[in-house]
Amino acid sequence: MDINRNGIEEQQIQNRLHSRLRRWMGLLICVFLTWAFIFYIGPALRDSIPVWKELTEVARERDIDTTTFFYSETKEFYEAERNLRETFELKRPRGYGFNSYFILGIVSCIAILAVGFKLMSRDVGTKSGDHG
Repeated sequence: MDINRNGIEEQQIQNRLHSRLRRWMGLLICVFLTWAFIFYIGPALRDSIPVWKELTEVARERDIDTTTFFYSETKEFYEAERNLRETFELKRPRGYGFNSYFILGIVSCIAILAVGFKLMSRDVGTKSGDHG
């Protein structure tokens, strides 16, 4: 009985050591992945995605401190938001989004469909009368 109890206690101690080792390894892996993302993966993504690349270039050109974006009531945040909105507004093509051109396009499509439906029903009615 004593040997069995010692074996169980020894196994429990080993399990605790393995559990503790796994937790430390998990922490180290997370720290390593965070480091890799900050210094390698993040910059690679920034340079490979055109919109992100453009945003970082605008931030550098205008000397915007992007770390203050968390504090949304700062002067830098307001200026950066305004500049980015203006940049994207200037690049937006005419007739982009839900505006009068979009509504006019929808109305003209419905009008074309209505005229076509009316003409098609008139043609079908005369053709079916010829066969009767």
